[in-house]
Amino acid sequence: MAEDTSIVNGASSESLGPITEACFAIFGGIGVGFYLCWQMALICLGAVPLLGFAQFVAISVEKNLANETKDENTEADLLCGDSIINYKTVQSMGHEDKFVEKYRELLQPIQKKSLKSHNRAAIAAGFAQFTVYGIFALLFYVSGRLIEASMNATSGDYAIQPTDVIAAMFAIVFGASAAGQAFSMSTDIGKATVAATNIYRVIEYPSKINAVE
Repeated sequence: MAEDTSIVNGASSESLGPITEACFAIFGGIGVGFYLCWQMALICLGAVPLLGFAQFVAISVEKNLANETKDENTEADLLCGDSIINYKTVQSMGHEDKFVEKYRELLQPIQKKSLKSHNRAAIAAGFAQFTVYGIFALLFYVSGRLIEASMNATSGDYAIQPTDVIAAMFAIVFGASAAGQAFSMSTDIGKATVAATNIYRVIEYPSKINAVE
C-alpha cells in the first residue's frame, strides 16, 4: 500500500506536467519555424522524430540506471548496516573478515550487472550526442544551400533572409529536444494504473473478519 500510493500519482498530476511541457515545446517550435521560414521548417520536421527519440533514449537509460541494481543492493546494505550497528559483537567474536568476505560475495554479481548497465548507458549517450551533432551538421549544410539558392545573382539580395532560416532551424530542433527530455521525465502511467487498481482492490475487498463479534 505504501509503495502503490507513491506510484499512483503518475496516473494524474505527475504525468500531466511533462506531457504539457512536451506539447508546448514541439508545437511552439514548429509554429515559430513555419512563421519564419516554411522551407526550412519542412526540412527540419524530417529530423524531429530522430532527434526527439535520441534524447528520450539517452535520458531514460540514465534515469533507470540507478533503479536496476537498487533492489539487489538490499541484502548487501542490510548486512553492512547490521554489522556497523552491532560492531562490538562482531569485533568480540572476531568475525570481521567473514563479514567483509560475505559483503564482497553479495556485491560481485551486482558489480557485473552494473558494468553492463553503465556500458549500455554510455552507448545510449553516445548515440544521442552523435545524432544531435549529426543532425545539426546536416541542417547547417542544407540551410546554407537554401540561402544560396534564394540569392539573386544580379542584385545580391536574398529572397529568404539567412537569419530567418537559422532561427527557424533552431526553433524546431530545440523544441524537439526539449520535448524528448520532457517525455523522458514523465512517470510510468502503466505502473501507476496497476498501483491504483491494487489500492482499490484492497479498499473494495469485503473483509472476512466480523468486527462486531
